[in-house]
Amino acid sequence: MNRLILAVCVWPILVLAACSGGGDPTDGGSDTNGDHPVEYYIPASGEISGWVEDPAKCGYATSCDPGVQVADTETEATDIVDGHITIFTQDSQGNPRTWVALAMEFYKRSDDATKTIGLELYQMGSAADAQGAYEDQRFKTYAEYEEFSLGDAARIHSEPTTAAPEYYWLHARKGVYVVNMLEAKTGTDAPGKQAAVDFLTALVQKLP
Repeated sequence: MNRLILAVCVWPILVLAACSGGGDPTDGGSDTNGDHPVEYYIPASGEISGWVEDPAKCGYATSCDPGVQVADTETEATDIVDGHITIFTQDSQGNPRTWVALAMEFYKRSDDATKTIGLELYQMGSAADAQGAYEDQRFKTYAEYEEFSLGDAARIHSEPTTAAPEYYWLHARKGVYVVNMLEAKTGTDAPGKQAAVDFLTALVQKLP
């Protein structure tokens, strides 16, 4: 997997490291539980049935090449996640957490492009740091969540809210990894909610 330094992906003047494609175990740094870089675990387009890459989306970067966006410095991560990387680099008291890397990708349904998912996968330096970030109130965003059994911990905010009437937010934690599945516009009925859970389940099952 080749990583490109994209001067065009700046907001306002930050540099974004991006990578194309889904999962080359021979490139990039390795995680603390195996030999793969964080982007290895991001599902490729079509890997999860019915879901393909949405190349029109870039997170908070102004533009980017198609494929997984990767950041392993705080400057790069700030560009693509709009500053909330501090949740993963330090606790609410300013004490440091060990964060390693971030991979981000966007998906849409192959049969209905109005249904979309944004995915962020954070690799932390230890399971304790992953737990600390997962339990951080700044990360939870919404007050009401339903916990469910997946990985070491998982939750979905219980129903679409006034602040987010069209989508769900889901989080999961497994080992040194924390997942933020944002703006899951999969449908607000029961099948739509299950579709969001199924996507998260497929990802977490890949994690070591």
